[in-house]
Amino acid sequence: MTGERSWRELMRTGGDCCRCGRDAAAVACYERALAIVQAMIDDGQLNEPLLLAKVAAHQARAAALARLCALVEAERELASAHRFIRDVVHDRSLSQSLRRAAQAHCARTFAEWQALRRRYGLAPMTWH
Repeated sequence: MTGERSWRELMRTGGDCCRCGRDAAAVACYERALAIVQAMIDDGQLNEPLLLAKVAAHQARAAALARLCALVEAERELASAHRFIRDVVHDRSLSQSLRRAAQAHCARTFAEWQALRRRYGLAPMTWH
């Protein structure tokens, strides 16, 4: 099984688990998907689909953690997604097209993070 196929299957399985109310199992699937995606990125394979996969896995894991009332961990996931996107935007060694793709998602990751904070009554944050 290729890395891409396995992380995609783990994301799909995590979604299935969420729909069935099995959030702890979903968290584990998303964590494994993140590990595979990160290994591919560390291997020098960073491209737009992997960038989006990493962010989506963080966001999905955060949503499942929030449903489990693990708010600190959920917020940490969204912060990681935002930090990763922001770092890609500012990394001049990466292609301009990849940096533009990251820029398109930067505000969205921050908005998702803010939405979690509002949903659970946490203080709003300022842009970093």
